[in-house]
Amino acid sequence: MAAGNHSARRGRLRAWLAGALAVGTTSAVVIIVSTAEPASAQSSPAPVDLGNAGSFAAFAEDSVANGRLPTVIAGDVGVNQAGPEALEGFPPGIVDGEIHVADAAAERADADVEAAYDDLAGRAADDTVGPQLGGMTLAPGVYRSIDDLDLDGTLTLDAQGDHDAVFVFQTPEDSSLIAQVNSAVVLTNGADACNVFWQVGQDFALFNGSRFAGTVLASRSAALNEGAAVGGRLLVRDGPVVFLAGNNVVTLPDCDAPPAAAGRHSSSTHIDGHPDGRQAGTHESADREPSGVESGDRRSARTESDDNGSMADESTGEESAGRR
Repeated sequence: MAAGNHSARRGRLRAWLAGALAVGTTSAVVIIVSTAEPASAQSSPAPVDLGNAGSFAAFAEDSVANGRLPTVIAGDVGVNQAGPEALEGFPPGIVDGEIHVADAAAERADADVEAAYDDLAGRAADDTVGPQLGGMTLAPGVYRSIDDLDLDGTLTLDAQGDHDAVFVFQTPEDSSLIAQVNSAVVLTNGADACNVFWQVGQDFALFNGSRFAGTVLASRSAALNEGAAVGGRLLVRDGPVVFLAGNNVVTLPDCDAPPAAAGRHSSSTHIDGHPDGRQAGTHESADREPSGVESGDRRSARTESDDNGSMADESTGEESAGRR
């Protein structure tokens, strides 16, 4: 990436983050991830121990703030900081879990977020990735970016039949991860949000309508624009978690649940962003293999979205919902 483009994109991110708690327009929130049952598996990294941070869907060392629209967080919320600004916007935000502000549980979680972040950042990479993740299909492994990561489109994570497969993404200390409008992370062939980890050196940002999967451990901030959703966790070690306008959904994955039954194929679960968190509808569909996957190749071939109308058509989604 040219230095000028890098600086300009980072400047736009900084300007967007500076607009925290800005008012947005109303839209539905949808989480889409998927599972399927393929024939083969490959080795993956060791799992990441989140310790006391594992029960938190949103945790920040500094503050957790929500805008004027209802945000639904299914999981615990924590802040390791006292004061009136430590937790703002709840209500209208709704927490389906426990809230811990500057207590013993928050202190323990803060230490474990730090330890997990260091674990992820220190792992040896299997391959390099980025800056663009959109249109890619990746097998289990540790992927390191040399710069900012950008998701514009759909990233498919293919577990190759291993429900315990682990995916780790690393960015340098001065880099960020941005998911553009209506982008998505799709999990397929047994991939589980419980085993997807994103170590972000500075800021993590989801734009309107983007759908993300996995545990994010960001150094400086995590910010979601209106309509963005996460099946996983938002854990920030030095700064805030911000739901800018609100109308977001963060769903802690059920990491104690058994894998899907052997005879089950891919399925799709759509959760609407209603304040009561009610399910809008589910449906099952036939199993379909994602395109561009080469056996034995850690990084599968890229498939550009303009060559194929929608990567999401290659594997339908299932929400990784529930409580730890």
